[in-house]
Amino acid sequence: MQITILGPLAVDGRPVRGERLAAVLRALVDARGRAVSTSLLVDAVWDGAPPDDATGAVQALVSRVRRLGLPVVAVPGVTACRPRR
Repeated sequence: MQITILGPLAVDGRPVRGERLAAVLRALVDARGRAVSTSLLVDAVWDGAPPDDATGAVQALVSRVRRLGLPVVAVPGVTACRPRR
């Protein structure tokens, strides 16, 4: 899997569409395999003005990241996500 972050954001040559999806993907890539909390993802996407169900919205975005082919796993017992190595 190749993620292009210089220039247009792309996964395996396919452009990532949507600012929110791109924000989640960038946060996961920037973490370099470390766990990323849901609150960090909420801040990355909505910058202080999250929707009422921010947790559900982040879960939906993480689901979209998985559909791009990025293997994201939930960390048991913690509200966090991280890309698998």
